[in-house]
Amino acid sequence: MRPRVLASAILSLLLVAVGLPAHADVSWSVSVSDDGSGRANYAYEEEPGSSVEDTWVLTNSGSEEITLRVFATDAITTSSGQLDLIPSDQEPTGLGSWVTTSADEVTLEPGEKQEIDFTISVPDDATPGDYAGGLVSVLAADDGGTVAVERRLGTRIHLRVPGDVTTSLAVSDLTVDAPPAWNPFAAVDLAVSYRVTNDGTGRAFAPEVLTASGPGGLGSGRTTGEVPETLPSSTVDRATTVAGVWALGPTTVTVTVQPTGIDGTMADPVTAETTVWVVPWGWIAIVAVVAVAGAVVAVVRARSRYEWVDADAADTEDSAR
Repeated sequence: MRPRVLASAILSLLLVAVGLPAHADVSWSVSVSDDGSGRANYAYEEEPGSSVEDTWVLTNSGSEEITLRVFATDAITTSSGQLDLIPSDQEPTGLGSWVTTSADEVTLEPGEKQEIDFTISVPDDATPGDYAGGLVSVLAADDGGTVAVERRLGTRIHLRVPGDVTTSLAVSDLTVDAPPAWNPFAAVDLAVSYRVTNDGTGRAFAPEVLTASGPGGLGSGRTTGEVPETLPSSTVDRATTVAGVWALGPTTVTVTVQPTGIDGTMADPVTAETTVWVVPWGWIAIVAVVAVAGAVVAVVRARSRYEWVDADAADTEDSAR
């Protein structure tokens, strides 16, 4: 079978698996309403007990009629540092639960655009801090399909309740993996991983500095990076490499992050530290070889001296006779 024919066959099978006809052009887009600011998403600052109204825009950019479910939900920061929305079957308990939409479902003809009005009602007891959520559009499931596949597009919402907003990050679970240092004339790279938790009430990111140094600060290495923006109560797992570390035995690895709020507020640096043995196996092997060679030479020389002494004693006995 030719590659192009094979590719078409595979595509047709995939479309059948999700319950869509092979000829379907199903696509749509979402966008914020134009308020003249050029905004890419929604961002508000609202007092407890207040409300804000806005508009969301859905556009059918395909050639097929589509029906979309519409709702709001909470946002999270994934362990990899990406902003995401909770699964559709999970009830929101934060900002998503504060949002009501003018419609729960919309049907769009090809090329049709429709505006969805929504209202955010901030609870009276909302505490100061940053809240995140999103408006979500989900392609309605086709009951004729054999595999349930959810397609969704969303737009993020950020809302700050003003007051005493805390910028804070905690560092934990610092681990270091040191590879065997077999080459005595080359440095090694340390694999470093740790966990960052936003234990404050404001969105925060952080420049990070990682250092590694042996006894007396010798054989050091350094690397820098940045912890991505992390929502309150979210956790991000970090993994990086400190290159150019010389194997000198006990090596201290230090991670320092500088919590920084989205408003520029900076908290005190947070540091975590651990010690790992970077064993200089190459030098140990060289020393071992030299020691063995020295021992062999010493044994050979001692045996040679013994044989000479033994021979002299035999000559003396022969002369006495």
